[in-house]
Amino acid sequence: MESLLESLANEGIAYSDKALSLSSRGQWLDILKSHQSRDTFHSALIGRHGQSQKNSSIRNDEISWLQSDRDDDLKILKVLEDWRFFLNHALMLSTDKTEAHFAHYGPGHYYKRHKDQSETKKSRSLTFIVYLHKQWKLGDGGELVISEDDCREIRQII
Repeated sequence: MESLLESLANEGIAYSDKALSLSSRGQWLDILKSHQSRDTFHSALIGRHGQSQKNSSIRNDEISWLQSDRDDDLKILKVLEDWRFFLNHALMLSTDKTEAHFAHYGPGHYYKRHKDQSETKKSRSLTFIVYLHKQWKLGDGGELVISEDDCREIRQII
């Protein structure tokens, strides 16, 4: 845990392939399956709130938002909320809310280079990405590429 906090504080990036226990991973997969069975996935949009729009030249994946009024979704939202509170305290951050969604990338789907923190909204400062696929191998695609602000230098590939 200390090394994750140190990396996040110093580098702005922290990665662990052990952050979720196998039982939690199984529970999250079950919740994902419930989203799939309820057919809650839809084309992902870009932008915020009233300015959201579909733009398949930037992304063409499908997403399903987790909702606080769904008991199963609350299990995941609680874990993420606990992380947010912990990191706010440990790193003196001021993040103010938690949002979460599942994203599905079928063959040929993508989300081009982007910033998770919009230029107009400065309060968003944490992004958690949890990969739930079963057996990923090099060459499957879908790597997370983290680059410097000017996008010229790659900092890390996950």
